[in-house]
Amino acid sequence: MRLEASEKSLELAVLDTHLALGRVLRQQGRLYEAEDCFQAIAARTPDNAKALSHIAQIYVQLGSPHQAVGPISRALTLDPVTFKLAEIILKLSVRNRAPALPRSQRPVRKYPSDSKFTIATSLMPRRIEDQRQAIKSWLKLGFDVISVNTMGEIQQLHGHFPEVRFHEARRSAMELCGKPLIPIEEIIEALKQSGSDLVGIVNSDIVFDETPAFADSIRAAIGGCLVLGNRIDRDRSGSIDGRVYVDGYDFFFLEASDLPRFAQNDMVMGLPWWDYWMPLTAHLAGLNLKLLIGGRAVHFVHPTGYDLEFVHNLSGAFVKALATTIRAAHPVSDGELIRFTQTLFLALDLHLNDFKRPFSRDANWALVAFANFLIMQIASPIRIAASPKSAPVDVVELYKTATP
Repeated sequence: MRLEASEKSLELAVLDTHLALGRVLRQQGRLYEAEDCFQAIAARTPDNAKALSHIAQIYVQLGSPHQAVGPISRALTLDPVTFKLAEIILKLSVRNRAPALPRSQRPVRKYPSDSKFTIATSLMPRRIEDQRQAIKSWLKLGFDVISVNTMGEIQQLHGHFPEVRFHEARRSAMELCGKPLIPIEEIIEALKQSGSDLVGIVNSDIVFDETPAFADSIRAAIGGCLVLGNRIDRDRSGSIDGRVYVDGYDFFFLEASDLPRFAQNDMVMGLPWWDYWMPLTAHLAGLNLKLLIGGRAVHFVHPTGYDLEFVHNLSGAFVKALATTIRAAHPVSDGELIRFTQTLFLALDLHLNDFKRPFSRDANWALVAFANFLIMQIASPIRIAASPKSAPVDVVELYKTATP
């Protein structure tokens, strides 16, 4: 028995090592090698949802989303409640990959280059220099900036950020995570009071290494849409090159008139799921999604600010928030993919929140992969009109000498 236990422990250790290696290869952009690594894991343990999820995302990165259907379907079937729904929706996603246009029935507005544009964030009382560079880049592009914080944090931060308008949050997520992180509802409320026609929500350490064409491209695309994008991760060596982070989204732009489409929810900036909830809610509520590509939203890598347990702990809140939007929104004449997505999340909400049957960990990770896959299927790519070829000298020099 001891020998069998030892062999099992060794097998698990080998699999964990291969998973870690595959993740590193993927982060380095060595996608084919990463695929081989994850395929080897899936061959030895066919029910390994993490490996299947990575394989699916690699296919999407390689421009072959149809090949992702099989791995995601296998991953999602690990939880019985999603078996038939996942099988059908993933088949539909291949037949109906393009979003239905137009979804918004109102006339699309055009915005001049001098139209007021406000970004809301939630600054942190740590990694001050990272955030100072981020705020500097936003202001340079003509954005107004609001930071939503508790009064205690405002007192710590206002001296470091005199250009920023602070908005006191009525509540925080202190009881949930032990930190005064700010609910997305509070940030949306601050933007409603900003007086701007155009608004954005951006993580506080994202440096927009861009020309004014960046804001102009967003203004041109924003009518009836949510514009979103991925960051570029860099280390602190000052290297110009970086890697696009494809497992989440760090900035969102929309018309202020569309803010009421985001129903009450338990999403929190700085915790998992909110960056998937935002675009899926927007689309289910009637907006188009546009994914900004070719941009330089720079982020310097740092340790994760939350425990990965929150991926599992908050999945029910994510599903519930989407189900709330689906129930509240008027039916949108759309393709089979979106109609069935609505059915899927209503069923998941029933399973998780009404019947109190939590997902397995593997099913949670599969849901992460599926949510991102769905966003990438729905979103239409747009490019920035012009972008600098290299980072400004002040950003590079800062991070050559910066400490973590």
